[in-house]
Amino acid sequence: MMDRKKQRNARGALRGVVALLLCLTLLAGGAFAKTVRGDLGDRFEEPPTLEKDGQTYQYRRGLETILFMGIDTRLQYDDERSGFRNGGQSDFLLLLVIDEENETITPIHINRDVMTEITILGVLGEEAGTVKTQLCLSHGFGDGKEQSCEYTCEAVKNLFLGIDIDYYVSMNMDAISELNDFMGGVTVTLEDDLTAYDPTMTAGKTMTLHGMQAEYFVRQRYYIGDSSNMARMERQRVYMAELAKMVYARLEESADFIGELFDQLQPMLVTDMARGAMINTAWAARDYTLEHTRTLEGENVVGPDDHMEFHADEEALKDLVIEVFYEPAE
Repeated sequence: MMDRKKQRNARGALRGVVALLLCLTLLAGGAFAKTVRGDLGDRFEEPPTLEKDGQTYQYRRGLETILFMGIDTRLQYDDERSGFRNGGQSDFLLLLVIDEENETITPIHINRDVMTEITILGVLGEEAGTVKTQLCLSHGFGDGKEQSCEYTCEAVKNLFLGIDIDYYVSMNMDAISELNDFMGGVTVTLEDDLTAYDPTMTAGKTMTLHGMQAEYFVRQRYYIGDSSNMARMERQRVYMAELAKMVYARLEESADFIGELFDQLQPMLVTDMARGAMINTAWAARDYTLEHTRTLEGENVVGPDDHMEFHADEEALKDLVIEVFYEPAE
């Protein structure tokens, strides 16, 4: 069990991650005047229900969900793209669940390789049905912008037994090095050896990452440790925690920092969240209780195409969905 000081440090670092993500949500909406999803308060006439062990649970009202995606493409979002199946994969997926009634924020870090139903498109852009495959591939279909984000939201909804995704924010993963250098570099301790990508990045070394080093640390997994996505997800959490503390400190120092950060990252962001809604959400949630980050239970296996697959434990997944999104029916 962690002592109290370690618990405070861990919660402080995670709160910084949420602060950064909410900040990115705010920044991403500068060019959008309205949400495409309408009035979310009345999305259910009758709350959906789930059954488990003889107990009926109903979907809790007052929840707001924001899906964050880190996309592996190097194209800026205002670039033209050809075809309907080259939108890039979502290497990083985090679902924030904001509970206004209980004033809590629950982050769910989703394994990109988790198997679920996704929509696939034909070469002419027509929907060609669904297939069960890695979640990260859902963003690859569509225009690489709003359409691809919508397909990813749909896939996450399928995975989480029909829960609704209110908003999305996607970020080109090239923004990692841009943001990293804009902040003056992020300092981390390397638990793994990354010398396959940079000879200076040896295991056990504490170093300030610059340029492509940040991208190596967050994005790469092959030839690093056991090459698993689980290990990469842990590095992502470490990096985001350190980066978020820096962003949070800069926000405390100057309100101008928001505009500066927006100018730096705006070409690499896509969202459907209205600016006003983002401001209200970020402001209201600033003092909410941050719950611990949830992850999916399951196992990694090598699929028939030699790609890694993560198979979520169905009962554990249902328990997670009930815990976060449902309450006992009256």
